[in-house]
Amino acid sequence: PLESELAKQVEYDMDEQGRLSPIGRDETRVCAYQRSTDKEWLDAVNNERRKGQFTPISYELFEVVMDRLEKEWFDL
Repeated sequence: PLESELAKQVEYDMDEQGRLSPIGRDETRVCAYQRSTDKEWLDAVNNERRKGQFTPISYELFEVVMDRLEKEWFDL
């Protein structure tokens, strides 16, 4: 596929990704990679959002946003 076609296609798959987590109590410190799925992380975030009466973030929206962030970062 052409580069312009790849830019429009969502390639991010949340089930294949891990996540970064803060170390210790100070969340500004260096993050460590933990083997956990983005789905588990997003489920936890959505539980907190529901407590605050915010709309949950769909898995599809999460994948689109993460895909765009990765592509923009790559283009820097």
